[in-house]
Amino acid sequence: MKVDIKYPDIFSFEKEKIFVDLRTRREYDKGTIPGAISLPILDEKERKEVSIEYNRGEHNRAKVMAVHFVSEKLPLIFEYINLLQQQKQVVFFCDRGGYRSKILTDIFVHLNIPVKRLKTGYKGYRQYIHHHLNREICKKEYIVLHGLPGAGVEKILQGLKELGEDAIILDQLANYSEGLIHDDKKVQPQQKIFESLFFEQLLGTGPVVFIDGTSPCKGKVHIPKELRSEMEKGYQIDLKRDIDDRIAILEERFQLLEKDQVQRKMDQLKINEKDQVLQLEWWDRGEYHQILKDWIRRNDAHEKKVKNIDWEISSGDHDEILSLLQTKKKELSLKRKLQLEE
Repeated sequence: MKVDIKYPDIFSFEKEKIFVDLRTRREYDKGTIPGAISLPILDEKERKEVSIEYNRGEHNRAKVMAVHFVSEKLPLIFEYINLLQQQKQVVFFCDRGGYRSKILTDIFVHLNIPVKRLKTGYKGYRQYIHHHLNREICKKEYIVLHGLPGAGVEKILQGLKELGEDAIILDQLANYSEGLIHDDKKVQPQQKIFESLFFEQLLGTGPVVFIDGTSPCKGKVHIPKELRSEMEKGYQIDLKRDIDDRIAILEERFQLLEKDQVQRKMDQLKINEKDQVLQLEWWDRGEYHQILKDWIRRNDAHEKKVKNIDWEISSGDHDEILSLLQTKKKELSLKRKLQLEE
């Protein structure tokens, strides 16, 4: 049985895989493989002590120390991993595929429990993403959905996903609400985590992918330059809705904002003090329609128009929009197939 694997090997697994991150919680929080479970076998103090010996060249002593620290936790680790591996293929990894993952993998292999080990660790995984992300981006053709705040782009993309279509929602991956209703209290992922999440989703899509139009940045997350370039070459669709439909869509998120967030948005829109007082009274009474109508008017006056739109969809019917987009994708997929055959 092959125990040490490289990241691409996971695509040939018969069982669903589950990554187990053996690094410290601090390392895990800085970035990990999407979906990985944190199971630190050394705490920060223990890792530091082992690393000092290892860096001195005392490799055997470092291993003995690590085994000693791990042995105290082994009964609980064994019970947890033994349950986990009955349902999924367990893959251990540490930072570089060093002593932490090697020690635990050897123990489980000797106990005839079929675990695997990511040979190059998290750093090897990140190198793989770095080398392959742009290549995967360029394999796809993108149908890019645009719309003013309240056009419901994210809702439409979610609907397409529920119908089994290949769709990626960048706003969701970046945990960022772009546009008029922005929740500035959301915690965004680090750049490398965003790239990993995007890469994982991209691998699971076909040749034509629906995606939301974007600016170069979503908060602190940067959209990869190659992706922006390929999206610009894609088929551009602008979703048009009347103001009442837009207000209804925005109202769902607006109700989740806190009063200080509403205040900050009014400052951004440069609403004068008198109108702010009035709008906060509306907000206290739950009269969101009037506020949003004013915000939309102010926002649209300064919104930049998207260039080179290929198709405008003017409809307030969610299901009709989904049907139109599915038909368009079939047309573009057929066109792509014919071009490849020429």
